[in-house]
Amino acid sequence: MHKEILSDDDNCAGNVGPGVFQGFHVLAGFGGLDREISTTTFIEAPDSWKWIRGGECVLTLAYAFQTEEQLLALVRELIERQATCIGIKTERYIKQVPQSVLDLADQHKFPIIDIPISVPFAAIIHPVQSLIIHDQARLLKYSEKVRHTFFGLSVRAAEIEEIMQVLCEFTHVDLAFVDLATDRKYIFSDSPQLPAALDTLPLKDVLNLYPHEDVMLNGRLLGHLIFDADAEKLKDRWSEIPINQAKGALLLYFQRREVRHQVESRYRNEFVQDLITRNIRMEQEAWNRAKSFNWNLEGPQRVVIVDIDNYKSCLTRAISGGQGVNAIENSKSRIYAIARSFLARLNGGKYPYAEMSDSIVFIFPSGDENGGGFFNDLLRRTLVDMMKVIQTETGFTVTVGVGDPCNNVFDCPESYRQAQQGLELLRRSTGGNVIASWSEMGVYKLLYGVAGTSEGCSFMERYLGPLLSDERPAGATLLDTLQTTVSCNWNLKDAAMAMDVHYNTLKYRWRKICDLLGIDPSKSGDRLNVMIALKLYRMHKKA
Repeated sequence: MHKEILSDDDNCAGNVGPGVFQGFHVLAGFGGLDREISTTTFIEAPDSWKWIRGGECVLTLAYAFQTEEQLLALVRELIERQATCIGIKTERYIKQVPQSVLDLADQHKFPIIDIPISVPFAAIIHPVQSLIIHDQARLLKYSEKVRHTFFGLSVRAAEIEEIMQVLCEFTHVDLAFVDLATDRKYIFSDSPQLPAALDTLPLKDVLNLYPHEDVMLNGRLLGHLIFDADAEKLKDRWSEIPINQAKGALLLYFQRREVRHQVESRYRNEFVQDLITRNIRMEQEAWNRAKSFNWNLEGPQRVVIVDIDNYKSCLTRAISGGQGVNAIENSKSRIYAIARSFLARLNGGKYPYAEMSDSIVFIFPSGDENGGGFFNDLLRRTLVDMMKVIQTETGFTVTVGVGDPCNNVFDCPESYRQAQQGLELLRRSTGGNVIASWSEMGVYKLLYGVAGTSEGCSFMERYLGPLLSDERPAGATLLDTLQTTVSCNWNLKDAAMAMDVHYNTLKYRWRKICDLLGIDPSKSGDRLNVMIALKLYRMHKKA
């Protein structure tokens, strides 16, 4: 099977006249006929392929490649070195191209073209080079137009949306940009697939499904350009040029935004920190500063803290391991962006917040609307959804502290203290990844003041001391047995099932525990003391 090519006026360009390629036939590799040619070259020596650099239209009489093995080896090398195609005069030294060579060319979409014996190579080189020069001239003109357009956007300080619109017009593909700092998605798509994916899937899954380009500034990941197109199409020069120019325009935009953000962040963080540390001298000062940020601080307020679990230890390990801090810092920036995005849904984005070293602090209005204050089911659901997205996208977990409502913004230091203490308490007892609402902390509020003190340690030692030195494997120690039994509401049968041990084994352990601790589980006072000691132990262990 073969296909005749370039035999009519429609295939002519530049100085190529009609019928120049009359009688040429494609023998194999039809899928690669759209490959670009950068130049033409001859191969007649057995090792001539060593000088192939990619993009060549190779011409040969096949004098040095008359056997099947020799021709197969040549085509394999040309494919490996990314030549564009090969033209062979099959009527001179070989009668036909072996099927194994044709199969290899088809497999890799590498065109093999049969050249009539009567056509001199010079008659091929001139029109091919004319096509190349013509194409390069078009590309140069196109490149200049693209560069001039994006340069104009940068000079005018265009926003992301306009930059993406122009990129879409140049590439003619559906695309989107995800701004990781604001969590905003800019989508330009006529089909519903890409918007649906960005709306329903985690970002990392979207990046696995679609070709994308990362936008980086000083080692920090700022966003993703996502394309609903074949990856190969994006690699051709007609797409590559506008994509690179768009990335340059985006970098200039982010540099400008970074400068504004640094100034605004410093004043914003200082203001919020002044509020939560009672460093405001006059009320009018607070109202004036709040007005400059377009914040309404009137009425009852409450503090919410989103604190990254194990952030400092991960940062320390990265530094000591010589891995750098960019990846960790990118994760922190992404966590802050997700937190701002989710909590903005509750108050339209008009709220004070401050970014700390490993936490972000929010101040929210806490009025009586919706029947019972701001911290309601909607807030809890929002926080739970936020925590899931943070863990999915960054691998980090967060602990969220929520303070009680205060009468006005000047009483926020107390709500901040409650939120901070609440998240520290639950992190000690659970390890993190929880919501710590101060109003729901119960007995932990009382224990916070004594945990880690000499009185707290003495109390813990008095009721757990004989069990704390048991160094058997986890699950077999008497302390594990006690904790499991208490969590099973002091029911031995339930505890035996939970620990997957025989009931008689657990009863034996239980008698030994009671003897060592000198407690009578039938007495409510003894049970209370043991439960408090266990809570203090967990808080002390996680400290």
